[in-house]
Amino acid sequence: MRSRIIIFITVLFLFSAVSARAADKIKPTVTPTPIMVIEYNLPYPGLLPDHPLYFIKDLRDKILLATTRDPYKKSQQLLIIADKHLVMGQQLWEKQNYRLSMTTFTRGEEYLLKSVMILTDLKKTSNLPPGQVDKLEMAAKKHKEIMNKLLAATSDDKDVKDLNEAIAVSNQATQQLAVLK
Repeated sequence: MRSRIIIFITVLFLFSAVSARAADKIKPTVTPTPIMVIEYNLPYPGLLPDHPLYFIKDLRDKILLATTRDPYKKSQQLLIIADKHLVMGQQLWEKQNYRLSMTTFTRGEEYLLKSVMILTDLKKTSNLPPGQVDKLEMAAKKHKEIMNKLLAATSDDKDVKDLNEAIAVSNQATQQLAVLK
């Protein structure tokens, strides 16, 4: 039994040494990235607003928000809904449903602003949970990054105007977050 353990450890050691040498031979190539990409994971959106059963999802979200009493949890829930609206708007944009995409972006940014406002009210009464302001700040940056990419890709005046309105709401959230820090 003891000899098997020694043989196993020796083989494991040799294998790790060989794989380490192979990793040393691989030289990564570094390419400059001119566009700053925000590392923030967005949730899976589920049903899109153009789906016939979307109203059930929307009703569920409204009930969930109405029944959540803890301001910190409500702020988190609003952030999740805002992120989902961002992804839904992006997917609708890719499906070339631009009108619905614009309203979805705007609704998402309003949810983001509500989340920030709840934290603003929470700060007046108590200390904020650690990391929540930073998380909201990263979310706002990611929202602006995605909408700015779409803004650069469109030339329709109405879409440009609507995207700028959504970005303005996101900027309001960012300004409120700067006050919280």
